[in-house]
Amino acid sequence: AGFNLQDCATQRNLSDQGRNEARELGEQLRRQGVVVTKIVSSRWCRTRETAKLLGLGTVADAPSFDNLEFNKKQASDLLEGERQMISSWRGPGILVIVTHSSNIKALTGFEVEPGAIIVAKPKQTARAPLQFSKVLVASVSF
Repeated sequence: AGFNLQDCATQRNLSDQGRNEARELGEQLRRQGVVVTKIVSSRWCRTRETAKLLGLGTVADAPSFDNLEFNKKQASDLLEGERQMISSWRGPGILVIVTHSSNIKALTGFEVEPGAIIVAKPKQTARAPLQFSKVLVASVSF
């Protein structure tokens, strides 16, 4: 009740632990030499703050990645926009997307627990253009 996309006080925000985890994830990716050239986020305050705290670059709003659970009536359109953005990425570098668990589950079929991320790689078939895998950040080698 009272949710306003433009007012962070009406949203569920990051805790101090969440902020620290976002900073640590960004540090782990930098230590591994991950070259991020684009970072996009849902427009919700929690995801935007997470994306900024990663410290990987300028964050751009990506409305397609707004919370699917909250936008159930638009879910198929949002998912199509997500798939299109991911499958069209050709770099250079890595595209990082910060979104919501409902989006990740609908897009990939995976639930993401703390310490894990989803990696998307293009496939060569039009029927299934993306291959998703879940990995622990500490074990990721890019």
